[in-house]
Amino acid sequence: MDESSRAGTVATESRGQGRAGYADPPWLQRLWAIQRVPLPPERLHGWSVHVQRFLAFVRNHSPEGTLGLIARVLYGTGMRLMECLRLRVKDVDFGRGLITIRDGKGDKDRAVMLPEALRGALTSHLERVRLLRESDRAAGLPGVWMPDALDRKYPGAG
Repeated sequence: MDESSRAGTVATESRGQGRAGYADPPWLQRLWAIQRVPLPPERLHGWSVHVQRFLAFVRNHSPEGTLGLIARVLYGTGMRLMECLRLRVKDVDFGRGLITIRDGKGDKDRAVMLPEALRGALTSHLERVRLLRESDRAAGLPGVWMPDALDRKYPGAG
């Protein structure tokens, strides 16, 4: 039983329903395992200890991979997870040092600063993804998801 069930804020039966019905990918299962780490006895630096443990986990399991980059973007910009996962190439402005977040909380757009420490990692990631997309398109594989009706408006864009 977790803390919220013991505290009475969430029913014990409801605890697992959020993840029921589908299998989590392995990297997400590793993230769920982090949540089961007990709180340290000293509560003064509780959150900083958890952040350090999370970043250590990312460094040990996927330091230069996509998971590591996602974790660094989340930590460095304060984005929400789905905002980060829905980023598009055009949303990152290296010249101005801004990341535009579209359809965030409340369906509002906002801009956050692009940390200098992430510029190189994002640039190399975008180059890898560009090469992957080019090889996929050459092989006749379908493109990326397009928001709203853009896939019908621009059939060759995806």
